Amino acid sequence: MTIRQRLAIAGRVQGVGFRPWVARLAGGLGLTGLVGNDLAGAFIELQGPAAAVAEFAVRLRAETPPLARIDGVAVRDLPPRADEAGFAIVESHGGGAPTLAITPDAAVCPACAREVLAPGDRRHGHAFASCTDCGPRYSIITGLPYDRPQTTMAGFAMCPACAAEYACCNRQPCKGRGDACCHGDTIFRCAAGRAHDRRHRPERQDRLPGRARRDLCV
Repeated sequence: MTIRQRLAIAGRVQGVGFRPWVARLAGGLGLTGLVGNDLAGAFIELQGPAAAVAEFAVRLRAETPPLARIDGVAVRDLPPRADEAGFAIVESHGGGAPTLAITPDAAVCPACAREVLAPGDRRHGHAFASCTDCGPRYSIITGLPYDRPQTTMAGFAMCPACAAEYACCNRQPCKGRGDACCHGDTIFRCAAGRAHDRRHRPERQDRLPGRARRDLCV
């Protein structure tokens, strides 16, 4: 029997790779639907066989991303949709007073550390490597729900390679909303508007403009 449910997720579920993780989990179970952020946390709509929906509910709590924390799940039954295909990450919903848990900054994760230390990796020596499992969160938020346009990273365009990686929800860990691009003027732009690549410039960090340090440093 095909069923459809809406799940309202409370907890620390923004800026932790929760939406792409949900999309991968649902897709792997053959479910259709959507996931997005709102001011209470996240919302999910699932459609598919009852057994697959039940398995999703179990794995939702058991296999969450490292920085995520689920405090509560409210479930509501919905009528199935005949016109839906696939599982989508949708635009965030604003409005009202926020009640979600803000994600704190996190130290570099083992995966990003390996990239930084690997001579053949394009992020070798990159001081600002981050992903959904690590990097700045609380210190760069300017608004909620937590999306890149509502962080101090909003003004930093990414190179094509980083943008493609950022957009792909099948990579784990994903490059997160605070991802600092590892090429050219997206790494660091000084107050004078000149681009600097921190891998090749030895200036001391305490000489960099304060806003840039907050924007990019993990």
